Amino acid sequence: MSLPQTKAAQYIQLHAESLTSHQIISLLLDGALERVEHTKLALHNSNIDDAQSLKIKFLGIVEGLQGYLDVERGGDIAVNLFALYSYIIKLIQQSTIENLAAGMDEARVLLSEVKSGWDEMNIQQQKVAV
Repeated sequence: MSLPQTKAAQYIQLHAESLTSHQIISLLLDGALERVEHTKLALHNSNIDDAQSLKIKFLGIVEGLQGYLDVERGGDIAVNLFALYSYIIKLIQQSTIENLAAGMDEARVLLSEVKSGWDEMNIQQQKVAV
């Protein structure tokens, strides 16, 4: 079965020229969270092949988020995010089919917190700009 793109990836393709780097990171976080849900659904439906493929796609998104970090200029926040992404990558890489759902649940919680903070930071920047 061919796996569909995430809604975030579709949006990036359609609007790539007009997106800010902040919006791209937000969309990547959305895509990672969407892949968590897709993976859990595949596991629930006992579709192990899709679950494995989705796991790999999820890891690619998190590795991409990690690759965007500039730990030299980003200070403690970037260093902490790098460590968090490293933890999530290791957690999911070491997950077997039997414990992948639990690993994905933990990754969802952690990435949801990052997403919430990221979006709040954008709101605060917009308020300052007004």
